[in-house]
Amino acid sequence: MFTGFRKISLDELQRAHVAADVQRYVLARLDAEHRLRARVSSDSAAAAAAAAALDHLRIKSDGCLLYLEKVLDGVADGFIALREIREIPGTLNGLYLWLAQRLFHGRRFTKVRLLLDVLLAARCGVTEEMLYKCLLTKEYSVTREDFNRRLHLLRRILVMERSTGYLSIFHHSFAKWLVDVKHCTRRYLCCPADGHAALAMYYTLDAKRLSALEIHNYIFHMTNLEQHLMTQKKSKNNDQSDETVDLHTLFLLWVLDSGCDVEAALKRESDTIKQLEAFEAQKDDGKSEEKEADADSEGKESLSGTTIIIVICVSGNKHTAHLMINCYRSHIAFHLALYGKFL
Repeated sequence: MFTGFRKISLDELQRAHVAADVQRYVLARLDAEHRLRARVSSDSAAAAAAAAALDHLRIKSDGCLLYLEKVLDGVADGFIALREIREIPGTLNGLYLWLAQRLFHGRRFTKVRLLLDVLLAARCGVTEEMLYKCLLTKEYSVTREDFNRRLHLLRRILVMERSTGYLSIFHHSFAKWLVDVKHCTRRYLCCPADGHAALAMYYTLDAKRLSALEIHNYIFHMTNLEQHLMTQKKSKNNDQSDETVDLHTLFLLWVLDSGCDVEAALKRESDTIKQLEAFEAQKDDGKSEEKEADADSEGKESLSGTTIIIVICVSGNKHTAHLMINCYRSHIAFHLALYGKFL
């Protein structure tokens, strides 16, 4: 099938164009970064030895530029010596395990696990202040200085967006590695459910001052936490006949008792959807009559969000379309969380 098509390969080092790309990347880093050039020249007594080490790194990367980037970043920072390249495993998963062992020896990883759990569970930007308050929900005696020391341990695997101050894990492949016990081992295994719990408690403590979007995030984390606890309960096969309140009802009562303005959040979102529907009607005057003659109002309401998104995408406003998609998903998750078990 498709015998006339050529296979496109971007990471096979045996292919000439891939090898050339890797070589150009290494040379460009050396040309642009004085710190990296200084480390290379000072690490080897002879230029030939340095060239041999970089060539060995090129072969070990097997065409993976992310592998090259992390190792060269470590060399530039003085964290990795060129002579240590031979000790680094030749796969991305192996590199991540080697870095974790190097960064978090002893009991250091237990100090930063919850911070990583929160970043894995977060659906929006997380600032240092927000991360600190999430940590306080579990370890209420942690000082700001201790938190800064823990954050310093994560400096090589976190990135900060300068314009917003949001923290995130440097690459999604490392985020996946942290929840894959086959590669990260149980020692470095993270639990996003603990992150959902910390974020849910963070929003609970400030529930009365949450915006509509923050209420959506609050419900999102509560729903994920509920699903995790339900899965655990089913796996234990406990007898539930003596339970007076089921877990879902307990979570609903938790949210309502927290004091967050659920009704106002729903009303604001409903008003926004009505405004967007009015805008859509003005754009599609010729098609509005056909839509009114269609199925019942419930069916039209369920389709309105997606049709608006399509109109915005066609108009070329990708940023607005992205925000609309997130809003629409939040709307569905919100209603499922509040009313799903009672329909």
